[in-house]
Amino acid sequence: MRCFLVALSLTLLCIAAQPLAAADAAPDGDVLFSDSFEAPSIRLRGVASFTAPLAFANVILTGSNGQVHSSTADAEGNFEFTLEVYAEDEVFDVRARGQGVQSWLEFAAWLGDGAFLREMAGPEGIIDTAALPALHVNPHQTGRYLAIRDLPPSPINVDRPAQRAAVSFSSNDATTRGALVAMLADGAAPMPAGAATTLQAVGELPLAIELVESLGGEFICYINQPESPECIALARVVRDPTQVPLASPPTDVALHPYTSFEVGANYNYPRLFLSATGNGQLSWTDAFFAPAAPVTWSTLPSGEVRVVHRDGLPLRRFLISASHPSCGCILWREVATMAALVQFVRGPMGTLAVGVVYETEYRYPDNPEIPPETVAPYPLGHLTQVLVDDRPLGAIPVAPGDSWVLPHCMTAYCLGAVGVESAEIHDFHANGTGVTRRTQLAFQWSMSPLGKLLIAYSDGAQARHALASADRVAATSASVQVGASGDILALSQPIMRAEARGFDAADLIGFEFKSLRACERPFAEIEIVCRSTGGYSFATGGSGANFGGTLSWSIDAQGRLIFLRYRPNGSISQRRVWERIAEVGDTLYVLEQIETPPLPAIDDSKPAGLMAYRKKPFN
Repeated sequence: MRCFLVALSLTLLCIAAQPLAAADAAPDGDVLFSDSFEAPSIRLRGVASFTAPLAFANVILTGSNGQVHSSTADAEGNFEFTLEVYAEDEVFDVRARGQGVQSWLEFAAWLGDGAFLREMAGPEGIIDTAALPALHVNPHQTGRYLAIRDLPPSPINVDRPAQRAAVSFSSNDATTRGALVAMLADGAAPMPAGAATTLQAVGELPLAIELVESLGGEFICYINQPESPECIALARVVRDPTQVPLASPPTDVALHPYTSFEVGANYNYPRLFLSATGNGQLSWTDAFFAPAAPVTWSTLPSGEVRVVHRDGLPLRRFLISASHPSCGCILWREVATMAALVQFVRGPMGTLAVGVVYETEYRYPDNPEIPPETVAPYPLGHLTQVLVDDRPLGAIPVAPGDSWVLPHCMTAYCLGAVGVESAEIHDFHANGTGVTRRTQLAFQWSMSPLGKLLIAYSDGAQARHALASADRVAATSASVQVGASGDILALSQPIMRAEARGFDAADLIGFEFKSLRACERPFAEIEIVCRSTGGYSFATGGSGANFGGTLSWSIDAQGRLIFLRYRPNGSISQRRVWERIAEVGDTLYVLEQIETPPLPAIDDSKPAGLMAYRKKPFN
């Protein structure tokens, strides 16, 4: 078994310290943007270090409005800046480059905007690494800085551009880049030719690709090789207490995990790990949609939180077949997660990340004479992005006549439902009524005073949606609460507004479509799967090609593209049904249903998911 680190959805964010306008407030009423903003001076005290200080480093503080300040760190890497003039929406970052034998080491950090810094400074006007961990400039912060720096422009009008960046960057990118910087700083990977510093080597795509190619073409941490350079670097970026700023766990809140730039990447969506509600009840949900388990937790001396089932049961369990070394025979082995070690990490602009490592046992239910085996935990923590329940970024702007792709649970309570991620086009009608387009399921909808979209389906399922990322108009992640009691039971796929037309031949003929599954992120091109050339092409006469094979296609009366993939022997291997959602730039978004092998007839009750494909002229 191996762990693909570049595919992990890790890092981020619960809006805990930064006040936001109420979800139903008009943007021009946001008090953060009053003309009375005052900018008293702020003193920033930081340190640049990794395994050793960046002694006498050249440190540069840059503001988005053009101001630049430079300083020289002392022998311990400590530096200081004073901001005399700044705007509330001016965003600041800091870069530190070593001197002499350390001149190839360069780290960076994203600090946030003037309004946030003023709040953090308080009446004393001083911010240090205790108040703002980003002032500890290291590989961990460098990964976050690069992921935020390379966000694509957002067409969405948001009140706080810096707040959007803090909650919309790709956690995959941040963690991968930070780990690559750590590998270079440790000497565990060669510097790419032409790269002068670690920041340049990982921050420029061609150099980063060269770096990853020198590691065998992929950045992989194998679970059975915890001492590999990749695993060591990754563990430092997400779990090293000297590098990663731990925080106390929040209380009386519900955490909604989400991730950005991950359309169609079901396998690496983070799930809800720990929820603390106002009545003191705690629950934990794993990544496989098991029912939420009642848990208790305690804080360890390390600052981590250990979560166990309230009744001593495993948090989750499943069976696999395995070869046992004592006999060489195949046995059923139960994998039982007995506890979760959770860490809360302070992130950009007062946000929060949640990381998890599992304590696991192997059991042999049919062979009780074999004692349980304790499994070494993963050498890393899975950081996941979160939001706090009472601070949504905004409402889904639904109006009668709109059509939106939203998830729909396949059972009344969504507990352990395999199809919980099934996506549907929801057509919203007047008078709070609507119907799902594929399965023709009726629903009632309304908007809550806090801006959440409330849906009650005729099959008994309920859902509450709130925007969790304002990264772009095309596709955005959403947090979802499901169940009659309002318990948070699942996280949705990305949501998206659907355009009002289907496919026609001109959309397809002469083009190639390459899957962007988990490859929409700004830095995904360093990953070998995202640099592959496979795709689908469609030609006249209902013919085409796929990954070296052939296909046949047609457009039905509903405007859906239906195509069959064939094996080399001419037999049908798969049917795919694409319902056109939108085309943004060179990216085509579809609602995709896959049948392997094909059913006798298309069954619209089968799960479908929102997928993205890169569309380019076929050569």
